[in-house]
Amino acid sequence: MVIFRFAPIHEPPPAIRGDGVYLRVPQMSDHAAWATLREESRAFLEPWEPIWPSDDLTKAAFRRRVRRY
Repeated sequence: MVIFRFAPIHEPPPAIRGDGVYLRVPQMSDHAAWATLREESRAFLEPWEPIWPSDDLTKAAFRRRVRRY
C-alpha cells in the first residue's frame, strides 16, 4: 500500500481586523513586547491565573505557548 504525502498549503494565519483592533495568533517576534507587558501586568494577572512557572517570561516558555497555535 502506498501512502501519498502532500506538502501542506501554507496560508497566512487568520487575523481579525476592526476599528482600532488587529487580532492574530502570536509569533516568536512578539516575545519581547509580550514579556514586557506580562511583567508589567504581573500583579494584576497573578490572582486570576495559575501559579507562574519560574521560566514563564523566557523565550522557551513563549515558544511552547506559540506552538499551541
